[in-house]
Amino acid sequence: ATTFFLGISTEMTEEGKRQRERIRNTYIGTGDARICSWNEFKQKNDASLGSLVECRVPFAFISIERNPDFINTQTSVVERKLVANETEIDVLIIDTTSEQDPSFAFYQWVSSIGFEYHIDFVSSVASTTLIDPKLLLKFIDIELPPAPLSRAVYGGEIEGTEEGYFAAEPFIFMSIDLATYIGERHSINHAGSQSHSALEIGKLMNFYSKPVKLINANPNLFWYKDIRDPKTWNDHWNSHMDQLPRKTKVNSKRVCKA
Repeated sequence: ATTFFLGISTEMTEEGKRQRERIRNTYIGTGDARICSWNEFKQKNDASLGSLVECRVPFAFISIERNPDFINTQTSVVERKLVANETEIDVLIIDTTSEQDPSFAFYQWVSSIGFEYHIDFVSSVASTTLIDPKLLLKFIDIELPPAPLSRAVYGGEIEGTEEGYFAAEPFIFMSIDLATYIGERHSINHAGSQSHSALEIGKLMNFYSKPVKLINANPNLFWYKDIRDPKTWNDHWNSHMDQLPRKTKVNSKRVCKA
């Protein structure tokens, strides 16, 4: 079965803490054994040598920080626990002298553990995104095959620009080989020109060594995005999840003009 790593971005602030609590009380806290914390997944995988792990969607809250103690020009990525009683927190520390967008650090870190733990796909998700976990699992089963077929696949809610199509925030997913490729881009130092925003990641896909399959999730979006208010979050969870999946159109006008 396909293993899908869910990386939930977070900030080490009081608001970030409240957002993590809302997420734990909703879509990652349903009791479905197919969804578990990264630490739990890792422990069970190690104990069973990867053969008896029911969890298919390991998740971690990801905070990316710059560490002034790092003076190397190369980026360093460290996994560590920061918050007491929040065992899912994995903090990625990157070199403060790096002029590049730090978002690649997540992909660098997850690619370092992805192959060892047989992770097929990696996702980057905003903490203001409310996911329907059942629809997520259904989407994985239908659209995202396990290894060896899980290669050179990338997608999300697709948008178009003059430079082509790309998967937009707040939910981007890609196969582990592409995550490794994006994570390695830190070695390309062009005075900060290599921004790793969603658009820039889409651009980098054009230069991968193999043709990349772009999966358009627009007809079956299994999430609500940019929900910052606690009441709105809870109202959507309690009363509006049956309205998912929702649909959006791909804006192709700018692509056609190009």
